[in-house]
Amino acid sequence: MGGFLFSYQKSSLRFWGWEENARELAKNREEMDARAAAGLPAYGEPTMNEASQAAAARNSKYSALGFAAIPWFNTTNHKYHLSDTTAAKTEN
Repeated sequence: MGGFLFSYQKSSLRFWGWEENARELAKNREEMDARAAAGLPAYGEPTMNEASQAAAARNSKYSALGFAAIPWFNTTNHKYHLSDTTAAKTEN
């Protein structure tokens, strides 16, 4: 269990750009390009109301930093992701 939590936290740090992240950014760009080409929303359609989406985003934004105290995963589909999806639409 500890190994999984460590790997999840390291992956989060790389994806945020706090550590080496070229591989994650390239993979994310491929996924965003494919979704944009198909005309799909970047992260799918949210199923919660606006207030619940905002609360979920605030609660989990940097939750990987506190893994030593409380493991908290972002499993909510919301529109407040940190990724810039406009580049995928304009580069094609």
